[in-house]
Amino acid sequence: IIDYVLESQIKSFYLALGLIFLLMLVWLRSLRLAFISLVPNVFPVVVMMGTMGYLGIHLDLGTATVAAIVLGVAIDDTVHFLHYWREAENQKMSWEDCLKYTFDRAGEPAAVTTVLLMVGFPVLMLAGVKSVVYFGLLTTVAAFAAIFADVIILPVILKFFRPSWERKEV
Repeated sequence: IIDYVLESQIKSFYLALGLIFLLMLVWLRSLRLAFISLVPNVFPVVVMMGTMGYLGIHLDLGTATVAAIVLGVAIDDTVHFLHYWREAENQKMSWEDCLKYTFDRAGEPAAVTTVLLMVGFPVLMLAGVKSVVYFGLLTTVAAFAAIFADVIILPVILKFFRPSWERKEV
């Protein structure tokens, strides 16, 4: 059963990533931003899987579903950040101004959402069932990784892959 659940979760994860990419492509009308949006959404899953490996947490019915939930948590802030980032780029703002514009509009709601998740999910670690404890731990770690990816990693990637009008000639 666990092998079947794991296989279906992997397929679902890749399908979800594909759908996220397509939706971001249509919504943002930018191939560059659609590709970039995948990084902060995959990062929390990678951190969560790394945490599982480090702590010796094995896949079971509870932990196998965490990746899908983590992806749903991660995409929320990324959508908001990239929406405002695209607005700023459409106004031909510099990278620094895009960052300020985006953080002014999406920063506080993202931080509040993440704090609420990081306060709510740890309650599950008080359960008497290991799967539920692991679920609480892994979703908490992933929520932190998701905000880290949106606040730190995403801006760095956006700086590295600036639009052509902003790149300076060498």
